[in-house]
Amino acid sequence: MPRICCSKLYFLHIPKTGGAWLGRVLPSRQVDGSEHSHVLGKLAEKRTVFTIVRSPASWLISLWGHFDRHGRGMSEPPGFVMGEMAQQLLTDCYKWDMKCETFLLNYLQNHRGKVTKIFDQYTEHADRVLHTERLRTGLAQLLYEVGDLTPELQKKIFEMPKFNCMPDSQRIHKVHANVSQDLRNQVNFWEWRPL
Repeated sequence: MPRICCSKLYFLHIPKTGGAWLGRVLPSRQVDGSEHSHVLGKLAEKRTVFTIVRSPASWLISLWGHFDRHGRGMSEPPGFVMGEMAQQLLTDCYKWDMKCETFLLNYLQNHRGKVTKIFDQYTEHADRVLHTERLRTGLAQLLYEVGDLTPELQKKIFEMPKFNCMPDSQRIHKVHANVSQDLRNQVNFWEWRPL
């Protein structure tokens, strides 16, 4: 969901990339609308538009965790405001009570390259793209460039814990740790390109 973070920033939120952490560091207000092109218009006119992307393998693992946590007993994945392509990927790849590794293998077999296309729907509208893996320094640099980095805010950025604030985040961290590096590398090989 798009958010206005301050008078100079407009955030296009890709779920599972650090938006909850960003919301704790940089208070914002949500803007209605799931189609970015018509929402961007006047709201983003005088703001720097930014988004956050994440390592594709890490993003898929986190996405699996979200659906595993929230989708138990449902006949199809719970919706996200992420567009048709993301919903199709999840519907095709995710079956309830499926292990994360099986989800990733299904993804590799049927949807190579889709994470990049999903991210592109956001990045094509952004002036700046930050990365979850370097979020603290990227955000501090962006705020500095637009003139909104205060000493207090800089301290908050670098002291606020970055871990997931979801209720069962410890379980998801264990899943992240247990997915083989080889499987992560395969997913990232088909997806990752410099942004």
